[in-house]
Parts: sequence; structure tokens; C-alpha cells
Amino acid sequence: MKKIAYFKGKVGGWFMNLGEYPLCLLLHRKPKDNITVQNDLKYGEGKRETINMIFDHTVTDKQPAFIYVHGGGWCSGLPKMRNTYCMEYAERGWVSANIGYEYAPKMTFPHQFKQIYKAIDWLYDHSEEYHIDMTKVTLAGESAGGYFITYMAAMSLDHTLYDKLGIDFKHRDEFKVSALVSNCGAVDFGRLIDNKFLGIKYMINAFTGFSHKEIRANLDKEEIKILSPEVKEGFPPTMLIYAKNDFLKTESFALQKRFDEIGTPYRMHCAEGILSMHAFPLATIEKRGKACLDDTVDFISQYAK
Repeated sequence: MKKIAYFKGKVGGWFMNLGEYPLCLLLHRKPKDNITVQNDLKYGEGKRETINMIFDHTVTDKQPAFIYVHGGGWCSGLPKMRNTYCMEYAERGWVSANIGYEYAPKMTFPHQFKQIYKAIDWLYDHSEEYHIDMTKVTLAGESAGGYFITYMAAMSLDHTLYDKLGIDFKHRDEFKVSALVSNCGAVDFGRLIDNKFLGIKYMINAFTGFSHKEIRANLDKEEIKILSPEVKEGFPPTMLIYAKNDFLKTESFALQKRFDEIGTPYRMHCAEGILSMHAFPLATIEKRGKACLDDTVDFISQYAK
């Protein structure tokens, strides 16, 4: 990666995180009395190898897992900003795990996957302590987080990918994904290189190590193909969420088309109106976010509860 590309990815990440700090305050709400929030638990030694656990401490029976992977263009993202969203699921019968990982360009593909699976190993190891039923797992994420969880669902069906990406995942044989929540998620770099959103080419370069031109010229080569998940038959039921003004909505449309081809159960949820923006479900205090939350809970409860 050229130094100028590294610099642009780094600076872009700083600015995006700067914008998230006021959102943390805006979206924050106090948990209910029965809900415990434990922030910044360490699942590894890295600076960002942290996990926020959010759960109902009055429940002793095992509850299904709601595992959240944040977005932020692969270069940014504050897990705590997603705590309120994860809290909504903890209040509805899930144990929520909100996972942090290292930003690009400091670390590039596939390093973040290695961290996320390390966090999931941690969840298995602490499943008795937190009363987690790891046979019922919902993966959720927004934007770049949607990319991670879609790829993880694909890996759960094709274990050779763990080896190809050098991922040491202790629980690979038992890990199954019951449902997916793709909140305005990214998916395929072959499409994303044509996206006109400001700065996306620097985000892609920072995460993959490849420029738009390099990706476009080598779409048939394994080093480029492996960057994007292959959605195959048997893919878990998926909640596809997008907004009218979402710059990644074409990614949801592409998944919808693929799901129709392979018979994957799914539900589409679209937010209309001028304020219907990218990753809107995180704002559960707003009517569009609340409506999406109710729809999502209804859908995933059929498969992962």
C-alpha cells in the first residue's frame, strides 16, 4: 500500500470516529434495572480487542446470542455507540456481545476476521458465565460490519475458508449461524469499486491493500475473489435492511436477488423519507429505527430464539 493511501485511510478513520463521539451521546440511554452493561472486556491483548457484554442479569436460563460487529468503513467505529442498539436485544431475550477490532489501514484483510473469531472463541469459553446458548446465534452488523457478518456466514458453510485466511478458530466445527441482520451492509468489492460515495475508494484501499484499478483489473484472480464472500445454498435466514437514501442499498438488492436464486429465507425492510439514511436502525429512539427494530425482532425470533 502506498504511503499516501495509508495516510488517507488513517485520516479518514480519525474524522469518522470524531463524528461518532456526539452520536454516542445522542443515541445513549440508561439501561433498564435488569440489564447489565460490561464495557471493554478483553478477549485478546490488542488495543481494540474488546467486547461489550449486555445482558439481563435476572435470567439464569440460557439465552440466544446476538453478536454485533460494528461498521465504520473498515477504518473506524466505536463499539460503545452501538451499545444502545444491542441493549434493545438484551431487553428482548438475547445476550448481546458487541465486538471491537483493529482499524484499517493499521491492520488489513483478513486480520479483523482473526480478531472477531477470537472474540467468538471467548464467548464460547464464557458461555456458562453469561448464560449464552451458542447453538442459537444471530450475527448483526451495519455497513462494513455487514460485510464481516456476511462473510462469516459464508465461512460457516465452507470451512476451507478458515484455512485459506489463516484463521485459528477453535469452535469452527460447532459454530452455526441461525440468523443474520445486515444493516445497510457492504458485501462485494467487485460492486463496491463502482460506488460513488465520497471516500469509499480510500476505505477499500485501506482495508484490502488494493486500489480500485487493481481490483477491477484482477476480478478473476484468487487474491481478489477471496476478498468478497460467496453466498451459497444453505445461507442462513437474513434480515436485509436499507434506506431510501442509503449509498449501499444496491448491496441489499444484490443479496435479495441471490437469495431468490438459492432459496434463502429473508425479509426486506426499507426506511422511507428524507431522513432515511445509511445505518438508520442504530437510532432506535427515532420512529424509523424503532419500526425496523420491531420488524427485525419478529423475523429473527423465528430462527434464532
